[in-house]
Amino acid sequence: MQEQTISDGPRQVAVVGSDSVALLLATACILGECAARHGWSERLSVSVVGRGSAAGRAGAADLALLARVGVKPGSDSCPEIVEEQGIISAADTLVGWSSPDADYLLELEESIGKPVLCLQELLGAEGSCDGELPLEELVENMRESMPVLLRRIIAGSSELDDDICFTSDF
Repeated sequence: MQEQTISDGPRQVAVVGSDSVALLLATACILGECAARHGWSERLSVSVVGRGSAAGRAGAADLALLARVGVKPGSDSCPEIVEEQGIISAADTLVGWSSPDADYLLELEESIGKPVLCLQELLGAEGSCDGELPLEELVENMRESMPVLLRRIIAGSSELDDDICFTSDF
């Protein structure tokens, strides 16, 4: 699949995680909503792929929790990254949910030369998904931080802070 740039189509962003399907769906949905609020809905396309337990269908209880906090994902499932390497190849920017997810992305041949961001590092302690932070609070923290992530995605790798962005160049 051919890599796209802003000038020839929407900027492709792939969100990748290994924590939970519902968390990935919420992240992609919130990023998409943020792009729409800031006038980027036509210029930014967000895809999501899961690793391990974050691939597959979200449970009905998880989807109900998301609905209660106002998150309505466009899908109830995430494809497995191993089966959907084309999403990584097509992406202009990769967003790993956690540090291990970002590290995994940096090891993929498909990510060479692409900025790899880590959402959980951007969120800091407010991005904990270890069960100690209620979903409502985690979603609110993501909503507050998404404009920062969006600006970093739009700016491209040359403008990104070294503390949350790495570029694979092996």
